[in-house]
Amino acid sequence: MKGINTTILILLAGLLTGILCESYLSISHKALLLFLAGILILFTTVHFILKLKRAQHPITGILAFLLFMCLGVTVTQFNDPIKKTNHYTQVSSANSSQNLILTIVEELKPGFYDGKYIARLNQTDSIFTTGFVLLNIKKDSTAQRSKLKVDDRIYVNQKLKELTPTRNPFQFDYAAYLNRKHIYAQITTTSKELIYLKKQEKTLKGYAANSRSYLQQKINNNSFNKDS
Repeated sequence: MKGINTTILILLAGLLTGILCESYLSISHKALLLFLAGILILFTTVHFILKLKRAQHPITGILAFLLFMCLGVTVTQFNDPIKKTNHYTQVSSANSSQNLILTIVEELKPGFYDGKYIARLNQTDSIFTTGFVLLNIKKDSTAQRSKLKVDDRIYVNQKLKELTPTRNPFQFDYAAYLNRKHIYAQITTTSKELIYLKKQEKTLKGYAANSRSYLQQKINNNSFNKDS
């Protein structure tokens, strides 16, 4: 049985350390990339000098660990939607109503008093944005169109509100659950306040939602006919 490769263990340890430490660090993309480039140049230089001298030194292991730690931080940060400069949390104000353009990406189980959707926030006032929000539509029997469909594009003038955390420590924390799905804000409005915009090209998710809705309607109609 071959022995464990120490170099691979050092690199993996550095990478995992960087991934785990990223959430505790406050560093800009630019500074992070500069630090990564500096460590890479230093590691390459030291490794080249030691190779010419045919010598070994623990500094190479330390630099390799730091290099992969920095790489872990970089990969994690660049894949975190909330760290992007055009994410709505970076450009939106929580204290005032804003002109919002959204695209419905998923329909959730409705509540007693409102329909719930996950929507992509495409634009905040004149700024193009990214990120997902929870959209709550208050139920209204007088509205001409109360149910949204996947891929619907809508405009609404509303406030972005923080998700409400649970006050009971033994209760399911829905806000924390949504945060893990990269949803950090919610919008509450009514059907009458929505303006439907021209749809863009349908996504696979939109086709799947339409097919599911069609099949569900057929099943309900057949069940009703049998009962009658």
